[in-house]
Amino acid sequence: LAPISAAVLTFLLLFLPHGPSPTVLAGGSDDRSALLSFKSSVSSDPNGALASWGSPNVCNWTGVSCNMAARRVVKLILRDQKLSGEVSPALGNLSHLNILNLSGNLFTGRVPSELGNLFHLTLLDMSANSFSGEVPPELGKLSSLNYFDLSGNSFTGGVPPELGNLSNLKQLSIGGNSLEGPIPVEL
Repeated sequence: LAPISAAVLTFLLLFLPHGPSPTVLAGGSDDRSALLSFKSSVSSDPNGALASWGSPNVCNWTGVSCNMAARRVVKLILRDQKLSGEVSPALGNLSHLNILNLSGNLFTGRVPSELGNLFHLTLLDMSANSFSGEVPPELGKLSSLNYFDLSGNSFTGGVPPELGNLSNLKQLSIGGNSLEGPIPVEL
C-alpha cells in the first residue's frame, strides 16, 4: 500500500464521520449532571445498580431510558434495588422525564420540591421507602401526572391542597404514612 498523503489524511479526518460523539449519546450534559448528582447522594448500592453509571452514554446506564431523537432521559426506574441515601434535588433538572420510579428502596429524608419542575412526568412512584417530612406542595404542579404513589413512607402533616391541581391523575396512593387532617376538598 502506498503511504497516505497529508492532504488525503486531513480530508479524511475533517470530512468523514467518526461515529457519534459521547455527548450526543449521553442524553444531554444537563441530564448526565443530574443523574451523577443523584448517584453521589446514594450512600449504599448493595445490588450494584449504579455500577454502570459512569460510561459516556447515560442511555446505557441501568434504570435509565432515553428518547434518542430528543437525546434526553425520559425514564428513571430503579425500583427494589435497596438503594439508600437521599434523593438529590438535581433530579428536578431532568426536564424530559416521563417516569420516575424509585419505589421499594431505603431512601430517607425529604422528597425534593424540585421534582415539581418535571412537567412531563406521567408516573411518580416513591412508595415503600423511608421518606419523611411533609409532602411537597410543589408536586401539585405536575399537570401531566397520571399515577402518583407515596404510600409506605413516613410523611407527616396534611395532604397539600395543591394536589387538587393534578387534573390528569387517575391513581393517588398516599396510605401507610403518618398524614393527618382532612382530605382537601380540591382532591
